[in-house]
Amino acid sequence: MANITYLIGAGASANALPVVSDMKNRMQVFLNFLKSHSQKAVVFNGISDGDQNKIINDFHSILNEAFSHSTPDTYAKKLWLKDETENLQSLKFFLSLYFLFEQSGFKYSPSDGLILDSLPEYLANNEMSELIRKVEKSRDYRYDVFFATLLEKNENVLKMPNTINIVSWNYDLQFELGYCDFDNPSKLTAMSNLNIVPMNELSTTNGNIVKMNGM
Repeated sequence: MANITYLIGAGASANALPVVSDMKNRMQVFLNFLKSHSQKAVVFNGISDGDQNKIINDFHSILNEAFSHSTPDTYAKKLWLKDETENLQSLKFFLSLYFLFEQSGFKYSPSDGLILDSLPEYLANNEMSELIRKVEKSRDYRYDVFFATLLEKNENVLKMPNTINIVSWNYDLQFELGYCDFDNPSKLTAMSNLNIVPMNELSTTNGNIVKMNGM
């Protein structure tokens, strides 16, 4: 096989993760999840009720500020240009938790109560159901087809051919989750077996899958 490099952008995960037009409502579902599950959410282990509420309120402010700009990326670049390091770190923390939530396998139950609270009133019942269905979908099925086509067994380890390289604009876990469906390892093992590295480590290590925006 000839050497092939795939260039992967946001559309490669669009069946599991939201594009910008859908992102705000789904982020609101995430914040409602934190409110209604705060005692169980890993992010709040060992954190007092008062501090939990402060974190959630801070996240609300970040969400509103991010969407007063064209995209959260635009807001992030503005913070970076203005050297507002603390606000930029808070935004990154929020986005990291949000994308982990989207890919965690969350399943909605009517007993979750607050999950649908504070969402826009214009969302009709069928639209609300569609929103929840999208949030519950943690994996893009196309990665399943991709790996079924390309994975090879090498000494009982599933790996990509050395002739295949991937440059990804995304910092999601779709490659890791897709691989885990075949070999059921931990996500860290999946990263190792697929040789996934962030772009800033390319000077010291080689990677078959390079994530340009971190991971």
